Amino acid sequence: MEINYGAVFDVEVPETTTGAEETEAAEPSENDTTTAAAQGAEEQEAAAPAVEETEESEQPQTEAPEQEPKTDRDAQFAAARRKAEAERDAAIAQAKEDAQKQVDEFFKNSGLMNPYTGQPITTRAEYEAYRERFEADQKAKLMEKAGITQEEFQAFVQGLPEVRAARQAKAEAEAAARQAREQEAKARVDEQLRQIQAIDPTVKELGDLAKLDTYPKLYDMVKRGYSILDAYRLANYDTLTQRAAEASRKAAINSVQSKQHLKATESRGGGAIPVPDSVLEEYRALNPGATKEEIQKHYQSYMKNSRKEQ
Repeated sequence: MEINYGAVFDVEVPETTTGAEETEAAEPSENDTTTAAAQGAEEQEAAAPAVEETEESEQPQTEAPEQEPKTDRDAQFAAARRKAEAERDAAIAQAKEDAQKQVDEFFKNSGLMNPYTGQPITTRAEYEAYRERFEADQKAKLMEKAGITQEEFQAFVQGLPEVRAARQAKAEAEAAARQAREQEAKARVDEQLRQIQAIDPTVKELGDLAKLDTYPKLYDMVKRGYSILDAYRLANYDTLTQRAAEASRKAAINSVQSKQHLKATESRGGGAIPVPDSVLEEYRALNPGATKEEIQKHYQSYMKNSRKEQ
């Protein structure tokens, strides 16, 4: 069953050719072997700078890894996509299995008997096997009688009490399975909405997602098979990443300010203020590329300014 995502969200869906000049070298004359030998030696000496020029021309090619952030981000998106697809496939398989269990449970409780085996019909597969055999037997018997048509045969079979009861049981079982799938889908959506609310408290209901600037992208990803939660995370990746970084930065600043009472007393000669290990770790978490000297300098400046303000 395909989910109507518009109803779920409660909104309306809107050869360069390179030339190299070749120079022809003049052939040496037969009487000028000495001159040719001298020219050969000069050519060998002149060849060395060409190697150096080649090496120098290759060096700028090593300056690159400015694209690493984009590569890392693409890798994160790919990993998230694979995870979402795996979860989607697992959810579909689980839904099919649960639906089959619902149908089999209905047949198990229906009280239908298979007259050919004398055993109760407990699964849909057993019912289908019984129905096929019954119809084949009835058709074989009726077709022996002269003048009977295929239409008459089908009407007779469909009018049998056993077939009518089985047909009704099948319809009720399918309705029960459909209802079970819808309830499971609703439960999954409610759970994902709860997790989205934990990330963004402004999202109170599914309709609030349609108010986001990233809703078109989110909606498209849901239609492609992503869960609502994964689609929300991917569509709002930049915003969520910036929010997490800002929260970490504020937490580190608050931690530094709250630990002012632990600051070490400056030496009488006015030496540097030592950076506590916990604060040093927070600095490195915020700026992994900072050296210890840079951290020390910034921390000392910060502490001195804080004392002046007190």
